[in-house]
Amino acid sequence: MLWTAIKRGGGFALVLAIFGAAAIFAWTGQSQRAGDFASGETAQGQVIALDKSERFQSGSTSTNFFVTYSVNGTIVRESVNGEFFQSLSDGETIPVAVIAGNPPAYRIDTGRLEESSIWALVLGVVLFALAGWLGWMGWKAGRREQRLREEGLLAKAQVVELIASTIPKVRFAWNDSAGLRHEASRPRHPSLGQIAVGEIIDVIYDPANPA
Repeated sequence: MLWTAIKRGGGFALVLAIFGAAAIFAWTGQSQRAGDFASGETAQGQVIALDKSERFQSGSTSTNFFVTYSVNGTIVRESVNGEFFQSLSDGETIPVAVIAGNPPAYRIDTGRLEESSIWALVLGVVLFALAGWLGWMGWKAGRREQRLREEGLLAKAQVVELIASTIPKVRFAWNDSAGLRHEASRPRHPSLGQIAVGEIIDVIYDPANPA
């Protein structure tokens, strides 16, 4: 059942959960940096260099932006986002947080840390929620298929409609062991090959919930 659950969405749910954890981790870091400015000591730094580096990988280019500034006699080089980088110029004075230590550390206040941290938190929560939903659906599908393997009954069904859609479906009808007629539609499995309305196919149904 575990493998079936993974195939039915559990694997993708795990990937989403990992991305959600990464987003929440980013929120934690951004919140910490925002807190440095909200409650800690600040100083004025002077921009002495602006530079960027580009890396080509898998047909795309990624760019990293860096600001080098002087604060309290210390030279610091820090990575920043592109928008903030474009707003700076050599010699400009910028606020930086002083993080207690020996020697102290410094961090740039981009003016967007708190806002970006909130978006990281929202993204993380949404991804975790989506991962939970996909995991639940995958688990339900796994249980349903396991029940069919263990308790399902074989029946002859007649194809009543071929549904053309993004995911082609087959609608079929059959009589259960009590003689009651049921209809259902399912995605068209490649193993069915070329079929037509009126053909007879084998189906396995759950006697506790035939439809």
